[in-house]
Amino acid sequence: MLLLIAAAILVAVQGLGNLLVVAVLIAPAATARLLARRLAPMMALAAGLAVLAGAAGLYLSYYARTAGGASIAGMMVAFYLVALVATSLRPRIVSGHA
Repeated sequence: MLLLIAAAILVAVQGLGNLLVVAVLIAPAATARLLARRLAPMMALAAGLAVLAGAAGLYLSYYARTAGGASIAGMMVAFYLVALVATSLRPRIVSGHA
């Protein structure tokens, strides 16, 4: 497992740069951590969010004429912020104090 992570980092640093690699590796896991409690659903959700953010970021970069890597990382951060707001509102909605 560690060899796969090392290979992903090695390839990604050459294509994206140091800062974007950190965002691309950390953001889906952090977002999934907000939304899931158990490890297996968290891993599946992180993978799905990464694919979704990758596709959305590529569409954004094409239509907005921005850099692809930065658009993908931006979408991942946007997904995290949406999940953060949604999870912070959830207790208020459930308890009826909205």
